[in-house]
Amino acid sequence: MAESHFNYEKLERAGKFTSGTFSVLFVDIVKFTTFGDNPALRKGVRSLQNAIVDIFDKLRWDEPGIDNDAVMLPTGDGYGIAFEAWVSDIDVLRYAVDLSTTLKTEGYPIRMGINKGPCFVYKDLNDHLNLVGWGIIDAERVMSCGGKNHMLCTIEFAKQCLEMKSDTNLHDIGEFVVKDRKLHIYNYYSNEFGNQELPTVKRPVKRRRASRKGSK
Repeated sequence: MAESHFNYEKLERAGKFTSGTFSVLFVDIVKFTTFGDNPALRKGVRSLQNAIVDIFDKLRWDEPGIDNDAVMLPTGDGYGIAFEAWVSDIDVLRYAVDLSTTLKTEGYPIRMGINKGPCFVYKDLNDHLNLVGWGIIDAERVMSCGGKNHMLCTIEFAKQCLEMKSDTNLHDIGEFVVKDRKLHIYNYYSNEFGNQELPTVKRPVKRRRASRKGSK
């Protein structure tokens, strides 16, 4: 594989946690264990890894003199990808669509959770960059609600796109409870990508009706 364009080192200063707000995309291969033997598992992981790097390098912010600053965290059957704040949310969504479409074509349906929130970047015991914080925790929890080809976003990520009215493919599907934490989720889909079905893993929280005046 060609040398990566990612520039990690400046995100972490020696001996210190670097804090910031990141857009975090969490992705894994749906029903990964059903692929069976080890060669099939390795092929799936390799396909995901190659798609992540190939698509990332084709994006318009991959230009001479501009570093693709991201933290890439392998999770076994998936990845957590944290983008620096200067990368627009629209570009993150475009990346998500390209990644989902590519893996679907190769026979590896994936699910995604996207969140924007605070994280600390640090070097772990293996001297690799890692993340801790609600930015990545909620991205993983949102992903866990999804099924095949779902691209689910928290309202914290979706609200900037909604305010700009730059993308009409974000659909409000309500509040879900994941590990006792309430999350307001949007489903990102169109006729060309994503999954229009309501996630079935976690049921939405029923919203209480406003009480009427004079009711007993």
